[in-house]
Amino acid sequence: MEPGRIGELEPVIIRLFKEGWTEKRIADHLGISKSSIHRVLIAVKTDDRCKPRVDRFTKQNAIRACIGGMSIPDAADKFGLSTSTLNRALRAANVELPTGRPRVCAIDDTAFDELTPLSLYWMGFLFADGHQGGDGQGAPYIRLALTLDDREHVEKFRDFLKSTHAITVEAEKDKIIDGRLVHSKETASFKPRSALLVEALRSRGMTTKKEERDPIPELAQSRDFWRGVVDGDGTLYLAKGEPAFTLCGHQPLLGKFQRFIAAELGVRLVISADKENLLRTNPITRGTEEVAKLLYENACEALTRKKERADLIISHAL
Repeated sequence: MEPGRIGELEPVIIRLFKEGWTEKRIADHLGISKSSIHRVLIAVKTDDRCKPRVDRFTKQNAIRACIGGMSIPDAADKFGLSTSTLNRALRAANVELPTGRPRVCAIDDTAFDELTPLSLYWMGFLFADGHQGGDGQGAPYIRLALTLDDREHVEKFRDFLKSTHAITVEAEKDKIIDGRLVHSKETASFKPRSALLVEALRSRGMTTKKEERDPIPELAQSRDFWRGVVDGDGTLYLAKGEPAFTLCGHQPLLGKFQRFIAAELGVRLVISADKENLLRTNPITRGTEEVAKLLYENACEALTRKKERADLIISHAL
């Protein structure tokens, strides 16, 4: 394009830039090369008084796009922002985006958005036996690791999340916990990354520390949620031919389970502290059949071996 033509358009270029247009958008609009636009704006960009002002709604929309998985450069280009402006907006909003490689495995980031019997069950299982957090190597993660005998259950959880992440086998190992030697069996471990799934769990009371996990009322009133908790940390068994039940864990999770069972069945589970400073419901025989029936009858999902034991206890009462 002739220099004179650029000169004629210079006021328009500067005006559009001050209104928040990107160089690419201005170039496409005026039919001029991006490099020509850049040359015109070099002086303008060095003057803070002339920098474009971006309304907060544009920034918010760009932030939402990034949280939804769009890259920062793509979101900046879509909403007419510079990458530096968008990065500052993300920091100001305390938004942590995945780092490292882009996501290569599929996962349903909305799996916990709606409270269904199945989503409630898996949240209960994670509250009892799962982990969530960040390690600085990417987006926050969810981790579920069960003994190799229960690998099928880990696969069911992966299917629920519609994930293509791998399930890895971790070898047996010995480790020291609170001064004690603990032997860990071979495990099937599943560790998908999703900031949205982790946030859904955190907003419903699942913290990184088990002793602080406090489910919101919508979870604490659901038998599906509590079946997941019992599948994770509970035991149903026959003691000397009589049915019995225990649940191991921390407050406030155990306290809410105690209140749930009392409200539903009129059965009071006694909670006592053990030597490991955990809380454990004392074994009960009266009411075990009712607990098993309440949690496991016509269940949408359950750990196979515990469902079989619950069915045995229910049939024992007939």
